[in-house]
Amino acid sequence: MLGSQVEEYPHITAQVAASGHEIGSHTWSHKNLTTLSEEEAIEGISLGVVAIEDAIGYQPTHFRPPFGERNANVDQLVGMPSVLWTIDTRDWNTRTPESIFQIVKTNASNGQIVLMHDIYDTTVEALDPILKHLTLEGYQFVTISELIK
Repeated sequence: MLGSQVEEYPHITAQVAASGHEIGSHTWSHKNLTTLSEEEAIEGISLGVVAIEDAIGYQPTHFRPPFGERNANVDQLVGMPSVLWTIDTRDWNTRTPESIFQIVKTNASNGQIVLMHDIYDTTVEALDPILKHLTLEGYQFVTISELIK
């Protein structure tokens, strides 16, 4: 989650965590960390972590770099495992629930991590059909910590 969004909606973040979901940090404002100065990168990482900790009472244990952009310096600054994705729904581009659903349906297999963004209504619309389809196909949904065990 983006720290700026967590700060604006801490009750939603707390509700998500209380429902058993794992909250990972995605920086404060979604800037590409590989293009920032070290000080700017540290600030973006730190503010995101602090916002999450303020909302749920503990620090996140995983991190997803904006745009999936990372390097050795970013990994060192983050100080927690970076987790990327294996299925990009391209929801930021396609913006239709049907295309998002088809991308997941076509590419689903065990151990996949699906990239979706909660800021698009079309992604939210696609989520329920995706979850129903994958459940009927026998998939189980787990946290990142469970997946990497």
